[in-house]
Amino acid sequence: MNKVLRQFLILAAVFIAGLFVFSRLTNHETRDRTEDMAEASLPVVYLMEDGQRVNELHGYAQEMNAASMRDTITPVEAGKTLPVEIDSYGHTVKSVSFEVRTLDTTRLVQQAEAENLTATEDTAQAELPIGNLLSEGEEYLLILQVTTSGDPCYFYTRITGAGDSHIGECISFVKAFHEITMDKSRQSELASYMEPQSGADNSTLQTVTINNSLSQACWGELQGEEVTEPVASVKELNDSYNVILLTYIMSTAAEDGSLEYYNVEEYYRVRYGTEKMYLLSFERTAEEIYRGESSDVQGSTLNLGIRSSDVDFMANEAGTVVCFVQQGELWSYNRDSNYLTKVYSFRGEEGMDIRENYNEHDIRIIRANESGSIDFIVYGYMNRGNREGQVGISVCHYDRTTNTVKEQLFIPSADSYQIM
Repeated sequence: MNKVLRQFLILAAVFIAGLFVFSRLTNHETRDRTEDMAEASLPVVYLMEDGQRVNELHGYAQEMNAASMRDTITPVEAGKTLPVEIDSYGHTVKSVSFEVRTLDTTRLVQQAEAENLTATEDTAQAELPIGNLLSEGEEYLLILQVTTSGDPCYFYTRITGAGDSHIGECISFVKAFHEITMDKSRQSELASYMEPQSGADNSTLQTVTINNSLSQACWGELQGEEVTEPVASVKELNDSYNVILLTYIMSTAAEDGSLEYYNVEEYYRVRYGTEKMYLLSFERTAEEIYRGESSDVQGSTLNLGIRSSDVDFMANEAGTVVCFVQQGELWSYNRDSNYLTKVYSFRGEEGMDIRENYNEHDIRIIRANESGSIDFIVYGYMNRGNREGQVGISVCHYDRTTNTVKEQLFIPSADSYQIM
């Protein structure tokens, strides 16, 4: 009974907030507090597999608890060097060094400088001479240290021998599958991989799985275009199957001609076969990067676009201020001043920089008072600003009167966002 009551109260709160607060949004103005935040400066590292960029690694400003940094795994061919590419964004890479450790970090397997480093102001390439030091079937931690014009920054991934995983072929299959989903005229080519079920929900594009229809897999009636090139991240690697995550930003044209942007993740579990590839699991999620456009208002509700129905929001007691979180950003609408404000965000005006758009953080709303001021916390990886490259909990206060955000307290962590 308590669960039913709680669900009822949540639904009632959503309805009242939508009816009472958002009904006056049609002619809203928008403010953006992001302009006060320093630009992202850290480089981004990619590992190379068969000439393809895989495992996009974001930098940390200090050494982390390496045992908690297990998000991706990178295959290493026996007897070969591991190539890396670095996007340095206007900062010339001066040196690249690395360590290989056991997963519990207690044993140092190798420590060396990268070889054949070539660098320009925007990119760098190097090779890691790991060689034959990895025991078959074992996983290790690879810790990269990259130095540009400032202090060194650190990058983490697991590594293992490529073995019989055929990971290169699996990544190529995943990218080919993705290309078909972007071309509605080719959707029949997916018939042998999809497993449509009558009970699957084909009414939403927010989550699409292997059990949805071919049309849903190819975005239904939505006409989308890639804004960023899809990057594959290897999550699991073994001789039986590989798990690969494909991430990218997609845009669509709204009815008023403006562009809407979506963060898209595609999860694949793939098994290599000598005659064909086997798709064991597929799931795609899409979340709109909210822009605060006036066209989002439909009657007495605010249209947040394609996203999960689980919205983290809070209203003050009078219902004059409603704040909500979407795609790592905090927004607030004040009915009295008729302002929709992007209170906190790592994204710039366009929001297409992969460092600004890195989704390894979240926001929790603590309190919204009668004046429109908000207490909230930002936790996880800090994409830009004075805390760039750090992981922790930032306790913040938004002052509606001065339209400023001030950090009250920062609690650093040496663990990954996933562990936090």
